[in-house]
Amino acid sequence: MIARHKAIYPSEEALSFLLDLTERTQAALERASIALDGLVDFDNRLVGGSMVGAVAKGLLLEGDNTANLVVMCEQYPTVVHLRKVREHTERELLGSDAVGNVAVSVLEDEAGFSVTAKKTSNEEEEEEEEKVSTHSVIVTLTSTVVRDEARVMDSKVEQDSDGETPENDLLRLPKER
Repeated sequence: MIARHKAIYPSEEALSFLLDLTERTQAALERASIALDGLVDFDNRLVGGSMVGAVAKGLLLEGDNTANLVVMCEQYPTVVHLRKVREHTERELLGSDAVGNVAVSVLEDEAGFSVTAKKTSNEEEEEEEEKVSTHSVIVTLTSTVVRDEARVMDSKVEQDSDGETPENDLLRLPKER
């Protein structure tokens, strides 16, 4: 049982490296949010963030080298907002000397950016050989406005023949799906 656990669970070193990168990214995002709030030309406040996925649930397996963060924006996130958040976050990350070799790249299709760091470790069994692993934190920008727009689209689809939506009629029960 213990051997099976060791085979599927990441090493303590790899897990701590990914968690440290995630925490540093969160801290950089918080500092970037404060810096962006002071800018006149930035009108989309960052209102909060959360870790999601396997790392947040404590379900990380061997070989999983990616953590996910979701950042809530006050308004609909745009490419311009994404680039400004990425730029300020990268500046905050690179200003921290403890992070090491970090690369930040925009992922426009995913409405986010990636913070990537390489970890080098020596294998005990093989002297002089180094093992390099890449760990990433994917930061995705979203807003409750996105969810609200989806609800509006759903309600348009659910309109009755008389043009009324079930949400507007308090006496009717919603249709079963």
